[in-house]
Amino acid sequence: MLRFAVFLLLMSTLISPLLADLRADSLLLTGARAKNIQMIELALAQGADVNTIDEIGRTAMIWASFHGYLPLIKLLLERGAGVEARDAMGRTALMWAALAGRARVVELLLAGGANVEAIDNNGAKAAEWARREGHEALSETLLSLSAK
Repeated sequence: MLRFAVFLLLMSTLISPLLADLRADSLLLTGARAKNIQMIELALAQGADVNTIDEIGRTAMIWASFHGYLPLIKLLLERGAGVEARDAMGRTALMWAALAGRARVVELLLAGGANVEAIDNNGAKAAEWARREGHEALSETLLSLSAK
């Protein structure tokens, strides 16, 4: 019985920090989906990984880019979040911003180092996603940057 109690104590000491990290990461992703900057800041204060991914491979940066949430994108960039992470379909934050027609987000991501030449699992670039969704001006802007 004593051995089992020692085992449980040891395991809780080892596992507790891992669970705390998982909770902070989950809070970060939930905050990004909900566009809740306070939740994001709390998650980051608890040690969340800014590049953590959800069950479909999306990061907080991808969610924020799709939703056009500029304050969160700026915060994530300041905290060192990557702009080239890809979800399960191979799409980057830039592609999701283009698909949603978020021109200001596209500008911010490009300034943060996003690759306009990146292609998804189906061979499409951000410009193609903007065009498919009817965002012609944004598509033309991305194509002009791609041609350089």
